[in-house]
Amino acid sequence: MTCGRAGAEAVGVSGPGGPSGPSRRRPMARAHLLLLLCVSWPFLEAGAADPPETVNKERPRALTVAADCFQLHPDHEVWVNLKKKYVVVGGQVCLREGVLEMFACPRGTKEHESVVSTNSPARFVHAGLLMIGARSGPPMQYHPEYKPAGGTEIDVEVVWEDAQGTLKRVRAQEWVKYIRTGKALDYPWVFAGSLFLMDEAAQERYYCADGGEMICVSNFSTAMLDLPVESGDANDNLMFAAFTENIPPLRTPVNLILTPKRPEKVDESEKQAAKDAPSPDGTVKPDVGNATPDAGKPAPDAGKPAPDAGKPAPDAGKAPPDAKGSEAEQSKQPVGTTGK
Repeated sequence: MTCGRAGAEAVGVSGPGGPSGPSRRRPMARAHLLLLLCVSWPFLEAGAADPPETVNKERPRALTVAADCFQLHPDHEVWVNLKKKYVVVGGQVCLREGVLEMFACPRGTKEHESVVSTNSPARFVHAGLLMIGARSGPPMQYHPEYKPAGGTEIDVEVVWEDAQGTLKRVRAQEWVKYIRTGKALDYPWVFAGSLFLMDEAAQERYYCADGGEMICVSNFSTAMLDLPVESGDANDNLMFAAFTENIPPLRTPVNLILTPKRPEKVDESEKQAAKDAPSPDGTVKPDVGNATPDAGKPAPDAGKPAPDAGKPAPDAGKAPPDAKGSEAEQSKQPVGTTGK
């Protein structure tokens, strides 16, 4: 799929210059920024020492980022757009053929089983997702029984330039295929959230996804983004491979665009319009408010006479039991006198 420059800017890429060049950023309220940093601070400070870089020491030329994004860390290619609610992560293609456990990993970790290596540790991406309202976890578990990862669903897209300089944009799933069927991955990713461990020797917390499990296609309890279905991580049970035909050449610069999926909201005006819509016979539905389903309907037997209607009651014409004696006494009294 091809997009023009205007469309690219909407998803986090802009014209020439690169992220290290001049940047025009909108002013942000200081209190707002401080609040966001407080929410994401554990992920920004965890694991101060980045994993050693073993491959791709010279980074390819990076794509540029839209002016309304701000960079989370001056040394890492990760940006956040607070208004449009997405995170941009810079990286490059590191694998085009072979089985996969990850779609993306931080640079210098697990490039041998990932399609993209990113120029940022996972913890900064996690912090960015928190800033735009995504909710994490829980991660998947295998014991005592399998439970899939939870968390906000995250749309992952890849943006890059082809050999002619045309910007391309596809869903990340198009770069991953099922080994058995050859079809593209058809599940979304969820924000599992990974976990922290304490490095006793260094006396600091370590964010586990920084070790490689950034965007996974095999289930890991340490995954930052994981699939919400069971997907084995044993070598004889791997389900996915790189979709070579869809992936550009090695070392092609890419931007990953991570966008939390928002729950669908029903417009109140649409609900009212549906309520007031005429019925099939052309009549307008009455607004019954909070009436019960049967409100306004006649009772099933309305208009029918009761079964015993018109029949005299069984004791009709008989005096009450305590009236018998008084009748007898009254018959003995002279007319015009009253009993004592």
